[in-house]
Amino acid sequence: MLPTMEKKQIIEQINILFYNAFGILESEISYNTNAEDSSEWNSLNHIILMATIEEQFKIKFNDEELYNLKSISEIVDRIQYYLCEI
Repeated sequence: MLPTMEKKQIIEQINILFYNAFGILESEISYNTNAEDSSEWNSLNHIILMATIEEQFKIKFNDEELYNLKSISEIVDRIQYYLCEI
């Protein structure tokens, strides 16, 4: 991954990961989607999703982030933060 990745590019990749993890189509989610918006976004799938995101973007969330990142906007913002630190 390039550290200069734009938010739009991150969201596009996140959409693919959400589809793979939850079966949620891109048209059903947005930057403002959060865990409460989807019954598929449960605690087990959240852990799977976060591990997949870490692998895809070659980053590592800390324990607090793993637990507290519950919206696409928060996840995208943290990914951007970590990519800027590379």
